[in-house]
Amino acid sequence: MSKQQGQSEADRVLVVGGGIAGLAMAICMLRQGRSVEVVERAETWRPLGAGIVLQCNATAVLRLLGVEGAIKKRGRLLEDGDFAEQSGRSLSQLTLRVMTEKFGPSYGIHRALLHESLLEACEGADIHMGETVTSIEQQGERAQVTFSSGRSGEYDLVIGADGLHSKVRELIWPEAPKEPTYAGYVCWRFICENVIQRNHMTEMVGRGRRFGLVPIGDNKLYCFTTLSAPADYGADNKDPLGLLRELFKDFGGDVPAVLASLTEETPILWHPLADIDQPYWYRGRVVLIGDACHAMTPNMGQGAAQALEDVGILGSLLHQGGSIEEVLQKYRKVRETRVKTFMKKSRQFGKINQWSSPFAASFRNLLLRMTPTSVIEKQSTELIAGFSLVQSPSPLF
Repeated sequence: MSKQQGQSEADRVLVVGGGIAGLAMAICMLRQGRSVEVVERAETWRPLGAGIVLQCNATAVLRLLGVEGAIKKRGRLLEDGDFAEQSGRSLSQLTLRVMTEKFGPSYGIHRALLHESLLEACEGADIHMGETVTSIEQQGERAQVTFSSGRSGEYDLVIGADGLHSKVRELIWPEAPKEPTYAGYVCWRFICENVIQRNHMTEMVGRGRRFGLVPIGDNKLYCFTTLSAPADYGADNKDPLGLLRELFKDFGGDVPAVLASLTEETPILWHPLADIDQPYWYRGRVVLIGDACHAMTPNMGQGAAQALEDVGILGSLLHQGGSIEEVLQKYRKVRETRVKTFMKKSRQFGKINQWSSPFAASFRNLLLRMTPTSVIEKQSTELIAGFSLVQSPSPLF
């Protein structure tokens, strides 16, 4: 596809990182008729990750990219959910139906299947595996990039989508902290059979620990757990299943049945949860998107959604035209306040939901129980409505 008249002059685009943000950005650039190169540090594409919730603002961008059909086929429509005590007793209801009616559906899907759907739509991109950037030299309207393989190239625009530990951010913002900020809790994630035939999402909040259950496609269940602990707690544990069963033995509801269904072969992923203190946007011809720009804790389920919002806004502005400097200035202006809001709220929610003292945990649960569903729906709707592309979809190509 040839570049359309009026679009910003960025004929050669480099995308660093082949995750959700990077592949979505590559799809957008390809559809705009630009020459796109993607570098990914992994040697091969592997079905990594557990599950993910794609809220309706994420789905809105995937729809504009032409990928929603694949997500709908491989994932599961999500309509209802709740917060519950560790006993399993519901504290407050969470319905996505109002937002579905206003803005479109939300889905639960295996991350590997989301990645596969994006990769399929990237046909035509020049993808280099097992490679990352080692230097970026800004030269007027170009960026000269050297890669770990020893080769080099010149680009009109470099888009850093290389995640929490971004090499692009490190090179362009040497003053940025070398390590992200630890949130104070670690997590374990896994996918299992939906033996309990759960059809709605639940996040169970205990004292300093949580257990979440999300139905996804193919009758699978995505589960996530958290524990307030030092950042290296569980890192070298040789029996993660045994540890999870011990840590969550006092949880009720569906947790015992889920943990009993797991085997030693069930992949269990461990991570310390962290974010970065402030977003880093662009310098010259280099711009960041997704976690590379504004990594946030997953407490609002908005990490991937905010990355996809970046793709939607940046893609739309490039499509509208103007100089690259004008486009990147507008991108930052449109995104900055919104991103900071989600980063702040996600930190706050994490702290509250990880409260460990009996008094604090009881107070939190009381607040959840007393908050009407209508209030939760109103707040959630207002947050989603702040993304312009769910209200007035703008063509990306």
